[in-house]
Amino acid sequence: MQNKFQLNFFYSYMSMTTNLELENICNKFGINLISCCCKDDLPRQFYYGGFIVNLANKGDVGTHWCAFYTEKSPKGKPTAVYMDSFGCGPPMAVQKYLNCCIPYTCNDNDIQNIESGWCGWYAVTFLEFMQNNKRNIPDINKRFKAFLYKFKQRDAEANLTILKNRIERIKNI
Repeated sequence: MQNKFQLNFFYSYMSMTTNLELENICNKFGINLISCCCKDDLPRQFYYGGFIVNLANKGDVGTHWCAFYTEKSPKGKPTAVYMDSFGCGPPMAVQKYLNCCIPYTCNDNDIQNIESGWCGWYAVTFLEFMQNNKRNIPDINKRFKAFLYKFKQRDAEANLTILKNRIERIKNI
């Protein structure tokens, strides 16, 4: 018999995700998730780790999940990468939060179908990759590019298959 988390996990797997589902999934996958919140509800203090951000304001209906990852550079300075599966830059509130990381890197790759509800999963797999490949690819920007290279530019159908395969691989670790 499957436990409640397993059932919720598979329900999330097949649908759009809520912040609580994303937090549970990140916890299950061992991802250092600092915050899963709306763009206007980021922590006041700067932290290192993974963030999943909904582009809606707190109290509004959620719209689209993006993610960013922060860490110390080899020189001890804060650095960050921002991933939006639609290839858009960060909203002003995220830019303000990442101000201490300037310059930070954003993607312009459109890897998700605009009508798809898989954005939360793209965010999760991005954070998992950034966190778990640090030893193999120490440079944060090269690691970010390596993640993006796994997907095909403007081929949302192929990318969804790639995403589902990544989720299965992570799930079985």
